[in-house]
Amino acid sequence: MKPVMLVTLLTVGALSMGTAQAQRWYVAPNYGHRYGYGGYGGYGYGYGGASTPASAAGHAMADVVRSQGMYNAMTSAAMVNVEDARSKYIDNQKQWTEVYLMKKRVLDAEHAKQKEDARARNARLQEAQASNPSSLPPRLTSSELDPSTGKIAWPAALMRDSFAPQRKEIDDLFTSRAHTGTTSEMSETIYKSVRSLQDDLRKEIREIVPQEYMDARKFLDRLSLEGRFPTQG
Repeated sequence: MKPVMLVTLLTVGALSMGTAQAQRWYVAPNYGHRYGYGGYGGYGYGYGGASTPASAAGHAMADVVRSQGMYNAMTSAAMVNVEDARSKYIDNQKQWTEVYLMKKRVLDAEHAKQKEDARARNARLQEAQASNPSSLPPRLTSSELDPSTGKIAWPAALMRDSFAPQRKEIDDLFTSRAHTGTTSEMSETIYKSVRSLQDDLRKEIREIVPQEYMDARKFLDRLSLEGRFPTQG
């Protein structure tokens, strides 16, 4: 055999032996099963069956990239949720403002209507008094009804204990009227309360001196009418 061919064969044999030895070094027996290391797969160190440090490093880099992608996706979703919440908050604020303004317009219109009703009512009363002064009873004097406080000086017949609840109700109504003014609702409530007291007075007619009964009856007529006039001052 020629010397060149001999050298070539020896070189190939040495490389083959070196490769085999390298394979034995990297693909060692599965010590994980022997020593209880679980799925480490020899010297793969648990990186998905990687058999070399370079392969393990590649898997680790892939995990880092995947984690970064998940973080970016979660951050983007969170920003979308924040923007959606902010948009809904703005919409809610706009709706609340619109409802508030609508209610305010309704209340303003109602107050304007009440004032107009009071002016019209006063005009009708004045017209009726001018055309036929005797058709209406005289208004209460300031000693009978204080216009600034609404305090009522009740006649003797109406000071009976049985009339105490009705007196308190009417006192409260005229006190409120003195501070807020006359409205159509207030006038109607006063009228109904005074009529109720008149009915109770009528039930006790036999127990009251006739003159005191008549004075009380006329007083209630005037009091009911007074609730329809606008407050003074």
